[in-house]
Amino acid sequence: MGVRGIRRKGNEPIKMNVESILHFAKNKGFVGEYNLDIEQLVIDNKIEIKRIELPPEISGKLYMQGDSWIIEVNKNHSPNRQRYTIAHEFAHYCLHKNANQTFEDTAFFRKDENKTSIEYEANQFAAELLMPEEKIKEAIESDLLELKQLADHFKVSLIAMKNRLINLGYKLIGDE
Repeated sequence: MGVRGIRRKGNEPIKMNVESILHFAKNKGFVGEYNLDIEQLVIDNKIEIKRIELPPEISGKLYMQGDSWIIEVNKNHSPNRQRYTIAHEFAHYCLHKNANQTFEDTAFFRKDENKTSIEYEANQFAAELLMPEEKIKEAIESDLLELKQLADHFKVSLIAMKNRLINLGYKLIGDE
């Protein structure tokens, strides 16, 4: 027996994965009003998180050691950056673990012209995981209209929030 239908092109498989992970996280109690407890989600997936000193240009790494996956996070980065890094590395685990056993997130990949499709996918996944579109709409409807307010509410950096809003089609007013 087979399945027939139209497979959507674009990023739908990623979105469906994010939605199922968020649903799972909500059922486990890892989702608050606006925030996903990304660390608890990662630990629940049997991935160890280590905060260590890394060179400033390296935000984090995901690698396999023996039979275990480990995320290393630059302990010198801000808590919001660390949170996004954990989500980004978890995205590599969910999307790309069968392709590679080592991933490294560097400042080099934060520049659009240097991103590979794998890095774009991991960034999109992390953004959707930490800043779901429906939660952003709810926040805006409840009068959280400033970029900093939204970033603080979702516990992400200003640049991560700005990029997510732009990708969702919101227009930013002022010099934010």
